Amino acid sequence: MRKPSSIPALAVLHIRDFRILWTARSIHEVSRRMELLVLGYLILQLTDSPFQVGLIAVFLNAPRPVLALFAGVIADRLDRRRVMIGVHAALSL
Repeated sequence: MRKPSSIPALAVLHIRDFRILWTARSIHEVSRRMELLVLGYLILQLTDSPFQVGLIAVFLNAPRPVLALFAGVIADRLDRRRVMIGVHAALSL
């Protein structure tokens, strides 16, 4: 068994499944940010309107806080492994 990290927050990095999940999530976030950047650039080129670029950011991010409330309830009441499998399957589609 490995020696525990001197920094408690980094102790989870010794868990293989967590490292895989963290890596996949990081890749997803980078690709999401690239999508927002390219979409914003495209909208700016097509419309020449910074306001409409801002609208894209608002409409892509506005549902997150509202949906996070329901997602928290679902994560607390259902099997988290099955929830994650379902969410990733839906995102893949």
